[in-house]
Amino acid sequence: MRNLLQIKVNSKKQAKFATAIIFYTPWQEQVLKKTKILFCDATLEYCAAKFYQLFSGIGKDEASGLYVPCFWVLLTSKKKELYDTVFGCLKSSLFSQGIIFDPIEIYSDFELGLVMSIK
Repeated sequence: MRNLLQIKVNSKKQAKFATAIIFYTPWQEQVLKKTKILFCDATLEYCAAKFYQLFSGIGKDEASGLYVPCFWVLLTSKKKELYDTVFGCLKSSLFSQGIIFDPIEIYSDFELGLVMSIK
């Protein structure tokens, strides 16, 4: 399945790996292609075992005018390095499909690792 990415990044502060699994569909790829504003949030309450949080990105589907989930990411950490890697892998994967993912604005609640990553 080309739209399931599993990435591992070595944490600088810990001797173990941090893991992220990114999920999205071909339809969501097309939404991401046109999305200029991205809303991001994470939850700790509804998360798969062995993961710290579920992170999601929501963008506007221009065809329907609705805001829809564009991707979900299971994360074992909320460190900046992991968010950097997640966004880098997401951009790279989409670019390999001919899609430029470059939102103009990203909105999120205050989560230090995410804020530092998207600055």
